Amino acid sequence: MINSRAGTRAVALGMAIVATAIGGGCGIERVSSDRLADTRLAPFDEQAAELLAAQANAWNAGDLEEYLSFYDQSPATTYVLGGELVSGFDGIRSRYAPVFSAETRDSLRMECLDCRILDGRAGLIRGRYELHRDGLVSSGGVFTLVVLNVEGAWRIAHEHSSSAPTPSSESP
Repeated sequence: MINSRAGTRAVALGMAIVATAIGGGCGIERVSSDRLADTRLAPFDEQAAELLAAQANAWNAGDLEEYLSFYDQSPATTYVLGGELVSGFDGIRSRYAPVFSAETRDSLRMECLDCRILDGRAGLIRGRYELHRDGLVSSGGVFTLVVLNVEGAWRIAHEHSSSAPTPSSESP
């Protein structure tokens, strides 16, 4: 019986050490298992939707600085669109600056299709975007964002967008 208790204690201690090593420094809130789904999924879903809405609002307001504030300001941040790879926050700024300086810019709508936390510091957001001009869809497609929790806020570390063919105004 003593060996059984000692073995149980050793297993419990080992599990506690592993749990501390894995989650100790990453800022994961310790919660009971009955609250785990709400803590890990619902808040991130809401935060992802808020990030997309705020970024679309900045685009539609023509506010380049606000639009870029949702990206991680790192040289490692990347953006992929149509075979083009843009590296670094400064490169992304250079890519978007001409779009924001134009007199007319299509309005942007984004929708979160799904999202999930990858670990305590990173998440994945998949969504759809549409650009509208004069009430019609001018272009659109899907995107994937890898976001990092930087000082308590989700910031885009990688974006990959793929354009979809625009619907023809003519019916077959």
